[in-house]
Amino acid sequence: MAHARRGRRQAPGTTGAALVAGTAVWNVLQNVVLPRSTYTWLNAAATGGVLAVGRRLGLTRREMGTSRDTLGRGLRVGAVLGAGAVAVVAVGVLASPTRGLFRDARAAEMGGGQLVYEAFVRIPLGTALFEETLFRGLLLGWFIRREGTGKGVAVSSVLFGLWHLLPTWEATALYQEGALRTDGSWEAVAVVVGGVAATAVAGAGLSWLRLRTGSLAAPVLVHAAINAAGLVAAWVVMR
Repeated sequence: MAHARRGRRQAPGTTGAALVAGTAVWNVLQNVVLPRSTYTWLNAAATGGVLAVGRRLGLTRREMGTSRDTLGRGLRVGAVLGAGAVAVVAVGVLASPTRGLFRDARAAEMGGGQLVYEAFVRIPLGTALFEETLFRGLLLGWFIRREGTGKGVAVSSVLFGLWHLLPTWEATALYQEGALRTDGSWEAVAVVVGGVAATAVAGAGLSWLRLRTGSLAAPVLVHAAINAAGLVAAWVVMR
């Protein structure tokens, strides 16, 4: 009986480790193994898998942020904050001191059709919906249940930051307008570390938004708005 009880006490930690490992594996598959063309549709499909894992673990709709009771509030708050984020980006593009911050060599290679696809399909479905369901739904819900709100937000936010390590490094490699290169320079390393840290902080903010509204809809809309506006801004600046 003592062994059985000890096994049950270890189960939550084992589950948490499995969730972290699964997240890491999917991240490597996305950024290293799978072709870019599969990103949107595989992530959209994986969103359903994430929800299924949450149900399998016994998380409720409220714990996952998918309750119908809070959907309306989430949509309203997300729409307002998302519109505000777009306005801030627009001002940043128009203002000379901040316009250069949006330079991104990758955007210069996009045609108008690809831009529309990236901003209105790939980012909302492949990035915002999937990542919010994973980090602010499954992981936040699970770690809050096991560790409490503070630790749950901290763990899920750190994981969200680390999730962006590989793409941040790739972006640094592609950055052609400055002196930053992935050649082991301290500048490149600082950009990557700073990007991961900033994303972790953003993850904490999105977690607060999810908990405040009770709905994943709010962080999904804000996340999609920020990413899409940033991409469009980069495209405009690089033309």
